[in-house]
Amino acid sequence: GTTSLVLGNAIQSTICFMTNTANRVVTLPQISAMTGDKKIVINVKDASFVANASNITIYTSGGDLVDNAASFVINENGASVTLINDEGTNWYII
Repeated sequence: GTTSLVLGNAIQSTICFMTNTANRVVTLPQISAMTGDKKIVINVKDASFVANASNITIYTSGGDLVDNAASFVINENGASVTLINDEGTNWYII
């Protein structure tokens, strides 16, 4: 099975510690639909150290991209990724 986390349009800087042992999905909010401060930082961490067997896939919304792709996969145990947006349609891994 897959465990999903959909981040809402009103979020601010967010840290997601993913601890399930199934494949996990994080869906980023569509940047143009976000309210308030649209320039945010999102951190996603494989806190269970099982991403090699149970990947964490980060998807964009509404045509946005993460480093020029529609998704990004964390597939190394204990790995993390930090994302920031440009207030347009792009999420960048920093």
